[in-house]
Amino acid sequence: MDKTSDLIFTRSDLALLDILRSPIWIFDIEQMKMWWANQAALSLWNAGSLEELLNRDWSDFSEGTKTRLQGYLEELKQEKTVIEQWTFYPKGRALSVRCVCSGIRIEGGYLAMLIEGVTDVVEHIDSDTLRSIEALRHTTLMVSLYTFDEMPLMQNPSALRCYGDEKNAPQTDNKAFRRRFVDASVAEQAISCIATGDVFSIETQVNTLNGIRWHKVDVRRTNDSSTGVLMILVNEKDITDLQRMKLELRQRDRLLEGVAKATNQLLTIGDRNLGINRALEALGRATAVDRVYIVQYHIHPLTGEHLMSKRWEWLSQRVSVQIKKPKLQNLSYRAMLPSWYQNLAMGKPIIGLVRDFPSPEREFLESQDIRSILVVPLRIEGQCWGFIGFDDCYKEHQWSESETSILMGVAGSISGAIAHSSAVAKLAKLNADLEAIIEERTAELKVANEQLRQEICVSETAVKHRQHIEKRLRHNAFHDALTGLPNRALLIEHLERALERTKQHPEYLFAVLFLDLDRFKVVNDSMGHTIGDRLLIAFAQRLQHCLQEDNSLIARLGGDEFAILLEDIQELSDANRIAEQIHKQLTHPFLLDGQEIFTSVSIGIALSSTGYNRPEELLRDADIVLYRAKAQGRSRYEVFDLATHERIVALLKLEQDLQRAVQDLEAGQMAIWELNLIPQFQLYYQPIVNLKTGQLVGFEALVRWQPIEQEFISPGEFIPIAEETDLIVPLGAWVLRQACLQLRTWQKQFPHAQPLTVSVNLSGRQFSQSDLVVQIDQILQETNLDGRALKLEITETVIMANPELAAAMLLQLKRRNIQLCIDDFGTGYSSLSYLHRFPLDTLKIDQSFVRQMAVEAEHTEIVQTIVTLAHNLGMEVIAEGIETQTQLEKLQGFNCELGQGYLFSKPVDSRTATQFIAQAWNLSHLGIGSGE
Repeated sequence: MDKTSDLIFTRSDLALLDILRSPIWIFDIEQMKMWWANQAALSLWNAGSLEELLNRDWSDFSEGTKTRLQGYLEELKQEKTVIEQWTFYPKGRALSVRCVCSGIRIEGGYLAMLIEGVTDVVEHIDSDTLRSIEALRHTTLMVSLYTFDEMPLMQNPSALRCYGDEKNAPQTDNKAFRRRFVDASVAEQAISCIATGDVFSIETQVNTLNGIRWHKVDVRRTNDSSTGVLMILVNEKDITDLQRMKLELRQRDRLLEGVAKATNQLLTIGDRNLGINRALEALGRATAVDRVYIVQYHIHPLTGEHLMSKRWEWLSQRVSVQIKKPKLQNLSYRAMLPSWYQNLAMGKPIIGLVRDFPSPEREFLESQDIRSILVVPLRIEGQCWGFIGFDDCYKEHQWSESETSILMGVAGSISGAIAHSSAVAKLAKLNADLEAIIEERTAELKVANEQLRQEICVSETAVKHRQHIEKRLRHNAFHDALTGLPNRALLIEHLERALERTKQHPEYLFAVLFLDLDRFKVVNDSMGHTIGDRLLIAFAQRLQHCLQEDNSLIARLGGDEFAILLEDIQELSDANRIAEQIHKQLTHPFLLDGQEIFTSVSIGIALSSTGYNRPEELLRDADIVLYRAKAQGRSRYEVFDLATHERIVALLKLEQDLQRAVQDLEAGQMAIWELNLIPQFQLYYQPIVNLKTGQLVGFEALVRWQPIEQEFISPGEFIPIAEETDLIVPLGAWVLRQACLQLRTWQKQFPHAQPLTVSVNLSGRQFSQSDLVVQIDQILQETNLDGRALKLEITETVIMANPELAAAMLLQLKRRNIQLCIDDFGTGYSSLSYLHRFPLDTLKIDQSFVRQMAVEAEHTEIVQTIVTLAHNLGMEVIAEGIETQTQLEKLQGFNCELGQGYLFSKPVDSRTATQFIAQAWNLSHLGIGSGE
């Protein structure tokens, strides 16, 4: 069966191949004439132009050549690849070229042969190969003589150097002949063969003093001229280097064939993604690696940072899919692979064993289980487009110069093929979309035209009928088929008119509302797409009921996304009023097939007063705040303004700065101290005092962040980002380690001081880690700190998220004598009834209750009740946020043991905290402990 692609090429389709360095030409086998060639091929054929080459007389081929070419037809039809070695004479110089041939359809439907010549690599390898083979022919021959019982009789010097003295070897069986061969059955075959008088010849592996080698072995029967005794005569030659060279040549041929097949797939398969995936498969199988992928370079639209994203990937069966992992998309060159972009932009490959790469590149590659890698740059239109990566995950592949040269040489071909397939795909999509629209929108018009053609006279009724059809076609072109609402095209048209009107009349105001149904996917997945479609129709009808004014336009943009254009509004708050009205309408359920379905909608609003030039900018900003509304709990609306844009950009930069700061936290710590620079992260310590004695009993460790050349960032800004991005895990581990290290330093510095504790907050992400206890054990061991000096603070919300797991975790920590504190009590579940279930030592009253004691008597009673019940449960109490003498006196009256707050001291750096300890810091000036 003919498997050749039905895709037919014209000469204009091949224009991009002129930029390639490899000679490529197309020969029409059926008509026996040249059909096309690129510039590199013209030089090979000594042709000044394509026209000159095409006009040559190709009829003087020998009958043998014609027959051989005709014989290729069946192989090419089956998509097989043919490799030939042809000699050309460019500029009078003989040049042997390895030619890789594959089938292609050209104008007229003829089957032609697409030929790609590999010249630079072949010339270099072949000359070296010929010299090496010639040297191997002159190696010294090894001669040995054995009895038919395989006992050694004689070895020449070459055989002695290779095998040692077999005659005097200590073996007991004397089967020296048999022991030579890695496969002992070879000896049996040889003896059976020479017994009949034949000569036995084989290329096989043998055991030598230098390990296993490849030998060419000739075994024959001979006899002693004096006694007539039969003997075994063995002649050998070491062909290990020749075998290795043959293997390298086979590997090179396999690589060249894979490269040619990959290029052919990209050129002949119309489906771009299918073509690229098959090309990567061909390259992967040819190079015998575990992963081949194409990464595209792009620039972040807001920050301008160089990023890379994996677009296509082929995998062997031994490795897992990576392209679907979000963390491997939009990667920063600067953060992950700092030197790669500059080298790739200069056309240099990245090659080597991963263990030899510098940090952080080594860590990034090892996280993907890569052991060796080759990265070849792809350039399109003179710019760095991206690269092709070849990963070995189970062996350390030493890439040869030949392999690198071949893959570097083919990079231009693949780049051109990608550019060509991309252009073809885009053009095909545009044509297909246009044809689909024309076919869909003009179907009724064709029917009308046919009716009009058949009529003898064009009546007034026929004209009106045609006008009606044209009106319906225009309506279909600008309206959604499911809901009947205007579509995106009509919305864009109205937005353009509204923007033009604002330029002529600055006082004219309008707004765009971007709507997205909340949890619509749940309805689709659980109840089916039919119910989902009916919900969209009912929602559209309810929107129309809400907006009956003439100055509004409701459009469906696709899926569960809708947009509303409010024109000529009196004030911008009108848009907010409409959003609230929509939310109110959605409090009533939709009744579909006897089922009540509740849904809500998130809304993003963009106002004309912000200043826009294009409709897409309005929709973009409305979409941004729409997803902000979703992130803040859904069923709400958000309004976009310039401050919102600046806040989003600033938040993105803050997240990137925090990411880099955490990554550099431990790796760069030593360099920071050596240069006497202030580290970005620092620990501050707030004293915790005994409210009865006034003595310092410990500190709470609080992290502070001051980016380079910036002011301190509030913890309220960066801690939520750290928790959302999981950066809180490495940051929290660093805080815990530094706090334990500092306390141990104080213990050594002040051995006779009052025993102190250090309190460290654990986030919900840290507490949910399965290896948390292992991490804490390691830190305590590294810092040599007794667990009794460490106090871990966990919020009640974190504990109650999973009480069973929390109880088990707390019990493990308690077994290490670590003190456990419930933090911010009163802000979460606010129930003392559950506290007895957990092995807690301390309860910390949230500062919001402490501050309100002087204002509301109710809060005073609440605090007293919490202290009393905590004492009944055997727990001590810490009050945080103590700022006034009145608050202090009330807490002392409640017998609250411990406290912290600005009345005593704000959080201070480690140097100031050290001074507190050195000076035996106390609070006698506040009247605490003065009576003792």
